[in-house]
Amino acid sequence: MRKKTAYRKFGHTGTLDPFASGLVILCLNKATKLSSFIINSNKDYLVKIELGKKTDTGDRDGNIILQEEPSLPSKDIVDKAINQIRNLRTQVPPSYSAKKINGKAAYKYARKGIQLNLQPQKITIHSFDIISFTDNIIVYRTKVSKGTYIRTLSETFAEYLGNIAYTKDLRRFSIGNISVKDAVKPSSLNADNWQKYLKPINSLKWDYPIIHLKKREICRFMVGNTVKLSESFYDDHRNEYLANHCELKENQVIVFAAEAYNEIIENDCLGIAHIDKNNLYPKKVL
Repeated sequence: MRKKTAYRKFGHTGTLDPFASGLVILCLNKATKLSSFIINSNKDYLVKIELGKKTDTGDRDGNIILQEEPSLPSKDIVDKAINQIRNLRTQVPPSYSAKKINGKAAYKYARKGIQLNLQPQKITIHSFDIISFTDNIIVYRTKVSKGTYIRTLSETFAEYLGNIAYTKDLRRFSIGNISVKDAVKPSSLNADNWQKYLKPINSLKWDYPIIHLKKREICRFMVGNTVKLSESFYDDHRNEYLANHCELKENQVIVFAAEAYNEIIENDCLGIAHIDKNNLYPKKVL
């Protein structure tokens, strides 16, 4: 992308496993400061698993380490397993993952045969639904929080069904409110057309609360100073966010300009802030 655009500053919002397909968001220039914020968004996947086989990596690229005749679970067992998955609160990352251990990705240890004692991580399964179940192939759709490993989720679901499994196919449909439908294949981009597909920050649909600041507040925010909001601002807007199904995650909000100020145009994204009652503390200023 650097060769095609002549820009040097890029950032992505989460990689995909080599066997997977779907959405990867690239951030350009000042938008790279928002990449970590986007990474924290929920992700939506379509997953195909095969029962009766287990691989060392949990996906089709790994070596088969266990194979057995899959058992056909009853509807009650399937329903119970789905409910168990939806109520998962922690998950141990797989050994073959990019999870950093002492500054090094876990898969680098795994490739050398080094056993790691990975700790459970907090996760949330927002939705989990079976699309099809034919013979030993299950296709499911799930929306999960940051840090959820789908390969491990597939193995856990199979375990609840009384089986073993590996992830055969995986496609990421969305990150937050950004959909793969709005994406373009890298092979379709070139030096002449890439700007056609570039989306300005203010055109994105955020699943985080948004705050708009006026000139005087913009001036303070852009130099990193605390912005004082009205006494009722926090409570009024918190109810508004909840009504619109926005999560006030760690009291973080995205800040936009309500009006033009110097080189800033109306509805420009100014950055990320932490809100505490009627105080707005800049975290990242674009």
